[in-house]
Amino acid sequence: MLTVEQVLRHGPATARQLTEALGISQPTLSRRIRELAGAVLILGKGKATRYVLRRGIGGERQFPLYRVDERGKAHLFATLCPLYPADNCAVCDERSGEWQLYDGLPWYLNDL
Repeated sequence: MLTVEQVLRHGPATARQLTEALGISQPTLSRRIRELAGAVLILGKGKATRYVLRRGIGGERQFPLYRVDERGKAHLFATLCPLYPADNCAVCDERSGEWQLYDGLPWYLNDL
């Protein structure tokens, strides 16, 4: 029998995709997601909700992103979370609190 983690290692999934793949009900899925606490990230709302599995790198599951202003002062502007499958990530904007999925690094990190 598959687990939520096994399904999400292949990439983001909706609740419907997860319940079908696992052969479980929506309430059972909700309970299993709660049991996974910080391992599963929930993105979006309503029918647009996607579930993704966080991937640790060097023991860390998230990384702060800073922007340097014209005076040379660094300001936290986002948090990056590596995801499964490898190379995927989600970035949370500090101002809006909204998450965005990326296939690879966000474009603004390409020149690092």
